[in-house]
Amino acid sequence: MQLPLLRDNFTAKTILELRKRVSERCSNPSCTAPTSGPRSDNDKSITIGVAAHICAAAPRGPRFTEHMSSDERSHIRNAIWLCQSCSKLIDNDEEYFSAGMLNGWKEKAEYSALENLGGATKSSNFSIEKTGFTQEILKEVIELSDNNEFLALKTI
Repeated sequence: MQLPLLRDNFTAKTILELRKRVSERCSNPSCTAPTSGPRSDNDKSITIGVAAHICAAAPRGPRFTEHMSSDERSHIRNAIWLCQSCSKLIDNDEEYFSAGMLNGWKEKAEYSALENLGGATKSSNFSIEKTGFTQEILKEVIELSDNNEFLALKTI
């Protein structure tokens, strides 16, 4: 008898914070589609975004990392906000869409959201404080992803 697979899902609070941190836009820099909008019922909205795991929520999932704890797998640091199409895309080619690449996308999406609010500038150290990446690496990631040349992000 095979035991059911256990998944380390995100909490509703984590999902809400994740989507707000990127202004409800897909974090794929080649997409950035809005993931929320109005419905015909004035009291409701529609969401086509998903909180995707960077490293899988369960064994045999894309980019599963065995050494991660359940808490780490369900933490916001392991989450990226994507539209449904990009979520499916990243899970169908886990070799190309590495955890490093997805973390780079997430970082850029959060930085862009902050920049759009007027809270980040080219000299901002938002990313350094949050991730430990140097500003030079972040700028390179942004430039490479803008040119569709971004493959992965190296940490120091």
